[in-house]
Amino acid sequence: MSRRSRSLLSLLAATTALAGWLALAPPPAIAAGMEADLAVTMVGDTKNLKYGDTITFTVTTTNNGPDLATGVTLSLGTSDGYANFGGTCPDGSISDRCVVGDLRPDASVTVRFRLGTTCGLPPRLGIAVASVFPDAETIDPISANNEVRAETKFVGKSPCGS
Repeated sequence: MSRRSRSLLSLLAATTALAGWLALAPPPAIAAGMEADLAVTMVGDTKNLKYGDTITFTVTTTNNGPDLATGVTLSLGTSDGYANFGGTCPDGSISDRCVVGDLRPDASVTVRFRLGTTCGLPPRLGIAVASVFPDAETIDPISANNEVRAETKFVGKSPCGS
């Protein structure tokens, strides 16, 4: 047998042994997390906010299932045009970031956030963004509904000079 034939036979034997080993190897691990579609909605109590007044945003997060969502956090971010006074979280604290905890399928939690006007940017406009997210144990298959944005026009005489 030629040297080249012996090399090819050795390569074939090694490949066959590797294929057999791979067939016996366990399949790769797949994350066994729960799956829960979290969604958030936000409604402001006015579209136009007079300087010096406040606005309340009612923010609701819902677990559309199918499983329990763990470590759920609900938050409200704002532009510099708002003074964010926070909301009363489920645990009774006042914050712009509420730890909801576990949320079972078809359950909802609502937090009312109160905001005021400031002399920030953009002028004469307030932007609020509510978002919800679970911890690393929960897979959210539809992340497009995890954030919502609202704009409010500031009206009246601005104390900011513009």
